[in-house]
Amino acid sequence: FMATPDEFFKPNAALLEKLSRQVRAYRKRHAMTQAQLAEASGFHEKFIQSLETRRRNLSLSAFVQLAKGMKISPTTLLGRLLRP
Repeated sequence: FMATPDEFFKPNAALLEKLSRQVRAYRKRHAMTQAQLAEASGFHEKFIQSLETRRRNLSLSAFVQLAKGMKISPTTLLGRLLRP
């Protein structure tokens, strides 16, 4: 998988929108509540809620922790975010 330079410099708002959709879609596919995903990821429910509503950005370490809680690799999650 090779991303173009443009994909690495998309505005944060677009990436946060994609991340919020990915998190919500994952939760719904796995019939999880925000609280259940938060527990699996080691976060508070409010953190997951703020991700899904695009009110929170996250650090690289939090991104990795979230991916692990979603039972996917951080690389897979990042790849999904960079897809057009």
